[in-house]
Amino acid sequence: MNTIEQGKISSTPLGDPDSIKLEPRPWLVDGFLLKKSVTALVAPGGTGKSSFALALSCSIAAGTDVLGLGVREPTNVMLLSYEDDKSEIERRYKAVCKKHNLSFERHNVYLPHNVFLPKTPIQIFDLEGSQPKPTLSARGLSDILIELDIGLLVIDPLSFINPADENSNSAMAKVIQELSSIARQADCAVLLVHHTRKTGKNERVKGNADMSRGAKALTDGCRAVKTLSTMTVAEAKGRSIDPGTASSYVQLSDAKQNYQAFNTKERWFQIESVLDETGESVGVIVPANVELERSEFWEKTAENVALRIVETFGEGRHPQTKIRESYAKAYNITTSTVAGHFAEIKSGSIRVTHQDKEYSVEKTKDGASQRSKAYFEVSLVA
Repeated sequence: MNTIEQGKISSTPLGDPDSIKLEPRPWLVDGFLLKKSVTALVAPGGTGKSSFALALSCSIAAGTDVLGLGVREPTNVMLLSYEDDKSEIERRYKAVCKKHNLSFERHNVYLPHNVFLPKTPIQIFDLEGSQPKPTLSARGLSDILIELDIGLLVIDPLSFINPADENSNSAMAKVIQELSSIARQADCAVLLVHHTRKTGKNERVKGNADMSRGAKALTDGCRAVKTLSTMTVAEAKGRSIDPGTASSYVQLSDAKQNYQAFNTKERWFQIESVLDETGESVGVIVPANVELERSEFWEKTAENVALRIVETFGEGRHPQTKIRESYAKAYNITTSTVAGHFAEIKSGSIRVTHQDKEYSVEKTKDGASQRSKAYFEVSLVA
């Protein structure tokens, strides 16, 4: 440890490891939310990330691990929810509590009075030139977090508190630095709910921190990053789930971990409809018991491999060497196994149906030699 005083630097050795007495890390949720640090939850619009964040907040405040994520420490939670008004948050809150039978004895979920539109919402940052600068509200936020003994601050979405260019690394680094400072001052965890950038045809959200919208400094500054992704048709078929209901299932995945090894266990949730007292339907996140089955879809046949290529990569000319790793990750197999899958598709074209459309998958080469690059040509059949 170093101390700096009047420009002088002194140092002490770590010494005998047996003499160091360790304390448990202050996890609120194991491998997810840690006090004094910032975590990002990244997902495309409409995935259910706000519903997930609310259900998680209620679970932590109630001290009941209804999502099965490993709640270690119940605590007070503060929601800075900028996209919904107070009545809508109250509606969702009541639905979550009804569905999961939650009650609050020692801790609560708090809403700041001046966060909702059309009132002037809490502005944590102003612009100074092109860079974000903390406002007086940033200090006020720290104070109220300490006063109410808040253990988790949820900011939903991140874009509403950042007036600077989201693609500027220097700007986003300052945003994360300030939020990290608030987390340390208030001894709380900060959860940022954030959108993904526009995805390309061959890109996957699941477990990919680079899918976060804006500058990389955002995810670099977070100690953990999680993604929330909607179940694909292929994933539904491999789990004996009606593909028509796949969009109601979401998967939580590790995209960055600074303190633990990645959790590779599949964690699925479903958005279920709960009727409130007015008869309105409210989507509530619940754990989903989704088991991967070795159904016919998962057999290593040319038709099944072709269907997976269509579902994962879409139309186009796909070099085998470039899609091998993504294919392995998408279907939870080793990259060394992929070659055997690709070998199932031999000469000629294979026709498969995906989402009511017929596609042709053909293996081609850019030359006659054994070293010529091999491709899969995927085209829509007219």
